[in-house]
Amino acid sequence: MKKRWFFCFPIPLIIISGIFLPSAFSASETITISTYYPAPYGVYEELRAQRVAIGEDYLDGSQYCWSPNTCTEQINATTTDLVVQGNVGIGTVMPAQKLHIYKGGMILDAGESTSSGQAALNMITEGDGEKDLNEASTKGWHLAARGAGYTGDATQQNDFGLWFWNGTSWFSRMFIEHNNTGNMGIGTTTPRAKLHVAGEAVIGNSGLACTNTTAGAMRYNSGSKTMQYCDGARWDSIGQPAIYFEDRYNDVSTGSVNFVDMPGMSITNDFAAGNIYISFTGQIRDDGATWNYQRILVDNNEVYRTYKQDFTGAYCSNHDALGFPPVSINVVKPVAAGRHTIKVQWRIERDSGSGKAYQDGACSPRQLIVIQ
Repeated sequence: MKKRWFFCFPIPLIIISGIFLPSAFSASETITISTYYPAPYGVYEELRAQRVAIGEDYLDGSQYCWSPNTCTEQINATTTDLVVQGNVGIGTVMPAQKLHIYKGGMILDAGESTSSGQAALNMITEGDGEKDLNEASTKGWHLAARGAGYTGDATQQNDFGLWFWNGTSWFSRMFIEHNNTGNMGIGTTTPRAKLHVAGEAVIGNSGLACTNTTAGAMRYNSGSKTMQYCDGARWDSIGQPAIYFEDRYNDVSTGSVNFVDMPGMSITNDFAAGNIYISFTGQIRDDGATWNYQRILVDNNEVYRTYKQDFTGAYCSNHDALGFPPVSINVVKPVAAGRHTIKVQWRIERDSGSGKAYQDGACSPRQLIVIQ
């Protein structure tokens, strides 16, 4: 700060000077001394300023200035009291972002019950660095807690929401009511339930266990192509039976005299307590020197077996008189609630030679179906 000191000599001093000094020094004078105080660097107990610009760039007054002064980059003195060029640290001397708060929180206060009061945060995704949202040249997100006196929509007072501005209109993306219902809306600001989705919702399956603590959960079972709900003990399908199936269209064969898994004929899934219906069909033939057997297993326990079948014939030619595959197994099995595996096994029995059993899937697919 530049200060000027003014020294004025009183009349008696002038009279005395007239006696003892030459006449050239007998006239009254004012002496001005210029100094700079305080120094530009230092520690201050208190500092006040009307406006502050912090940063090396702002030192150049011809480049940056406060309005109404004229310069290259004019700072709006009406709406702006502080501009900072670099990062600001609160509680840290190494701020990593434009604003870095360390070991503390931040309060956004809607203020007194004013008609437009809200605690809000705007996140601009498209703009020119000089405009807020709600302008045609901007796009972005608006996160806000409506104030107690907010009248933009009085039904939203004390509520919390997330909106998107697309440059033309506002769109509600998430909304939570403050009242005892605590309803949450996605795509709506008037949720009518704990979760209100204004549109379709895609539900997957994370493998969550159905217990008394997860009762009421819902999921989509991609195996049975059904929606399911947890009743506290098991997953049940909504509106229709759960259907699980496997189709295979490739040719397979076996020469094993012990039961082995038939390729692709296995289903593992969660089932409710009760009966399941199991069906297997497939065109199976042998080379004429063997017998073939098939069996159904649930959790590696046999529930049904065919006995000593002998179907001979050329490739893709072995059907009964009605054109159906010769092997068709249908069985009902009660199961407990939980995860179960249903599968088909087969084997051969030889009289002589080295014959095999064949399933001509490319001609007539083999199929395993489980229904509950």
